Amino acid sequence: MIKNFSDHIYVGLLVSYFAQLNSNIFKKEHKNLKDLIHRKSFRVRLNNGIISLPTIYSDLVNQEVSEDYSMCYNNKIGFRASTSVPFYFYDLVNEVQTKLKVFPVFATEESIRVESNSKIFFNLKEIFSSLPLSNSIFSFVFKPSMFNKYRENYYLRSSFLEYLSNYGKHN
Repeated sequence: MIKNFSDHIYVGLLVSYFAQLNSNIFKKEHKNLKDLIHRKSFRVRLNNGIISLPTIYSDLVNQEVSEDYSMCYNNKIGFRASTSVPFYFYDLVNEVQTKLKVFPVFATEESIRVESNSKIFFNLKEIFSSLPLSNSIFSFVFKPSMFNKYRENYYLRSSFLEYLSNYGKHN
């Protein structure tokens, strides 16, 4: 199924917690995805957030990963990178700008659930409309559970789908 998806859309690696702690595990996970989809994967997201930014970003650069979608707070809404514009990671140790482009993420499903109330999507709309730059990115990370049709999930699912239909953009 992953191979089939990768033939039609970009596929990235969800890097495990343990791969963030061990370069060899990361290399193995990256290679496994490459072998599965029969091409390199240039995009990643770190599962459970960034544990050690300098360590894992060095690994990403060494493995020629070019896009990271992990710069976010896991349990609250906001730009962890203090910007809504993608930027290239600057390696302070070697004093060089790398080819790793960091895409700031504004909200995760967990943060939306934590903040969940009747005004959350109204607040998101207000924040979205106040982004200062035309190249700002207002990205979310969510799991398939966001779209479950369970009764407990009804309000969040319907509000999120309405928000996407009004403000979403497919690249």
